[in-house]
Amino acid sequence: MNGIALSVPTDRCRRPRRRYCHGEPIGRPDSLPILLFVFALIAALLAMSPRATHFLKVDLPAPYPPGYLEVLTPSYDRIVIAANGNARWNSVPVNDAQLRFILDQSAMRPLQHSLLLTPDAQTPYPRVLEILRLVAAAGLNDRCFRFSGNARFARYDRPETFDNLVSPETVECLPYG
Repeated sequence: MNGIALSVPTDRCRRPRRRYCHGEPIGRPDSLPILLFVFALIAALLAMSPRATHFLKVDLPAPYPPGYLEVLTPSYDRIVIAANGNARWNSVPVNDAQLRFILDQSAMRPLQHSLLLTPDAQTPYPRVLEILRLVAAAGLNDRCFRFSGNARFARYDRPETFDNLVSPETVECLPYG
């Protein structure tokens, strides 16, 4: 036929074409190489990311110079009375005249420190009263004065066993009205 080669009709061409039918679907590409590439990319990004640290950054004050030997003073002054009656001002032994002078100097401070009185359990009561008189004479028995360590002297009576406890008697009350 005039030198034109005709192709052999195939099965597909012989079938009647339905509307919107474009023939056989295209084959799916293999997804394994893509998944391996994404996994390698994620692993490389994780390896290059900075490590999470487990610490809290706190800016501390600058250290004192090497020759700095001054003692930091507490915000309170403590008078300790030993069992034999000897008084100590901030752990320094003092007699009554020195304590009176120190208390007078302390009363003249512009900012009043708390004054803690800590008597020993065996200290004679008249000796504690003498110290209290010195404190009152200096005018330091105000809101900044307090006793310290009183919880050491709390003693509670406890029964040997709780089997012999007697319940309190009930009392009838008069009706209200």
